[in-house]
Amino acid sequence: MYLEAVTVSVHYADYLRHTVRNARHFDRWIIVTVPEDTETISLCSKEGIECIITHRLHQDGAAFAKGKAINDGLDALTKRDWLLVLDSDVLLPEDFRQALEHANPDTQCLYGIAQRALARTPADLCKDPAHLSVIHESLPCLGFFQLFHASCAHRYPEASTNASFDDALFRALWPAARRRLLPMRCVHLGENRTNWLGRRNPRFGSRAHVSWAWIRPLIRCRSFLYMFIGILCWPIYRWRGNTAVSCDKQQKCFATRRG
Repeated sequence: MYLEAVTVSVHYADYLRHTVRNARHFDRWIIVTVPEDTETISLCSKEGIECIITHRLHQDGAAFAKGKAINDGLDALTKRDWLLVLDSDVLLPEDFRQALEHANPDTQCLYGIAQRALARTPADLCKDPAHLSVIHESLPCLGFFQLFHASCAHRYPEASTNASFDDALFRALWPAARRRLLPMRCVHLGENRTNWLGRRNPRFGSRAHVSWAWIRPLIRCRSFLYMFIGILCWPIYRWRGNTAVSCDKQQKCFATRRG
């Protein structure tokens, strides 16, 4: 097996520096970024990882044309065997290459990974993935990991102006029966489903990022959300109640005087 990978990393070096260890799983790895992302370019140079520049990410006013950037990376590969499109905030399991070869993947199929453990802070990376929050994928072959054979000759659709559904359009190029999950668990750094329009979230490990990492799960809890809204509304409720009581007293006093 010969495995080549493409990763689009635009202003994501704070994540990429934690996932560069993925390089040992690949025979070749290309990082795609933009000219102004000097931090990613410098990191790749330091780690000996091939980095290419795309000038199409914001072509025609696009917010984040990730499909075009991925295709620029794919065009730079030899395409002699297996190809992997991998996000820069995904850390593969230690035995990934051995497990992949043992799985003997079908060249006519598109593969995803069955589970993602969420490492919301750098400290989580020191934990056993089994002790982290886990997402069990119900939609096979999401964009953070898409493995396919070069003989399929598929390219990413380039019509999208952001990264929200490029992977879904690409996945649709394979019939449902040929979309499969590898029985593995990777680690996803940071929060899930963000930055589809380009980098928006705080730097990984920053104080703002750590605080948001704790707040977001609470917000997702409906009971907590209702309680939080109730606390905010309580002073208004009390003020309105006191105002109503005051009005009643004034009306009674006025009625007494008239009587």
